[in-house]
Amino acid sequence: MELTLWTYEGPPHVGAIRIAASMRHVHLVLHAPQGDTYADLLFTMIEREGRRPPVTWTTFQARDLGSSTAEMVIETLKGACERYQPQVLMVAESCTGELIQDQPGALAKGAGLSAPVIPIEMAAYTRKENWGAAETFYQIVRHLADTAVRPLPREGRRPLVNLLGPAALGFRHRDDIREVRRILDLLGIDVHLVAPLGASPADIRTIGAADFNIVLYPEIGDEAARWLDRTFAQPAIRTVPPWHDNPTYISALANSVRTAVAEHGKPDALVISFHGIPKRYHMSGDPYHCHCMKTARLLREELGWDKESFHATFQSRFGSEPWLMPYTDEAVTEMAEDGHKHVMVLAPGFVADCLETLDELGNELEEEFHEAGGETLTYIPCLNDSDDGMKVIEELAAANLAGWVDVAPRPAAKAPKPKAVKMKKAG
Repeated sequence: MELTLWTYEGPPHVGAIRIAASMRHVHLVLHAPQGDTYADLLFTMIEREGRRPPVTWTTFQARDLGSSTAEMVIETLKGACERYQPQVLMVAESCTGELIQDQPGALAKGAGLSAPVIPIEMAAYTRKENWGAAETFYQIVRHLADTAVRPLPREGRRPLVNLLGPAALGFRHRDDIREVRRILDLLGIDVHLVAPLGASPADIRTIGAADFNIVLYPEIGDEAARWLDRTFAQPAIRTVPPWHDNPTYISALANSVRTAVAEHGKPDALVISFHGIPKRYHMSGDPYHCHCMKTARLLREELGWDKESFHATFQSRFGSEPWLMPYTDEAVTEMAEDGHKHVMVLAPGFVADCLETLDELGNELEEEFHEAGGETLTYIPCLNDSDDGMKVIEELAAANLAGWVDVAPRPAAKAPKPKAVKMKKAG
């Protein structure tokens, strides 16, 4: 069995463990009860790491609460330094550990340890895993970055960039890094540092040498990028997270279907056609299929249609290996053979119409539908520059620029609503 998508978001100390497990020459001491050590299994059983995460637990039990657990913390800190000899020691506490109020970070500062200490405040009862990962990475960057380091003069060299956000338990992250590196190289840009994944404290100290940052995963790298912008004047490129389930997007898609139905009547079937990818990508952990299925489900629920007349399919395959199924052309042909005379097709994965929508769906698919006995295939255009489409883009841009620039909402420009293209059987 291969894990397809990890959807669980744990408490913030799990996020701290993810950062510790991502980096080299760091160690994390967690003040936590024995039961919280389950988090080790996330790395040894799910990500199949060949080593345990660099974490030491105080593992106090109920009987320990009658005495001073602070002594236990200090002993654990000293033991971790002696055994692992980390270049940096991070100290945090889990939900239960926070209740005891031993303040392990303060204890570590006064324990005379051989490694520099970075205390991490987890806010365990108000935050979750991604916040814990972001806060841990931010504190590491803030404590370790050498503020005297600046980029070299640009003359005679290629631009340098830091890739921020990739981390352990990020199932696509290593593949994404390879792909982004190739793209940047083609653009004449060198990668100075990837962090936290694979970075060491020494690497983090040189983070200011890059000309700018690319925040691949804002949920982890955003806070650090903001600090780097303030401290080093390093601009950042922020990548917008997937918005397959954005309510405004779903509402816009539903409105385009309603417009088509109002003009042409309700079809025998509505086909939601997404661009395909090889099946092996899905089996290796790419969440694209899950995102498509969620978009389709949310759209169906928004429209209030039954499952029998609503079909999610995948188009544009090539080569001999299996791609995501069902295939759009085969599904539409089968509908015609089963007696469906009127079919509508929507391609929500495309923001704007292109060859793969107007020709592949609007022409080629229409011909196949007619040849199989169908009568009318109505292609519903993409959101394009419609009012609803622009509202989606505006909201996404405003949300992802928030905190970097002031974004004042503006009235949407009036644009004609998208009209469905009705394909009639020739002859």
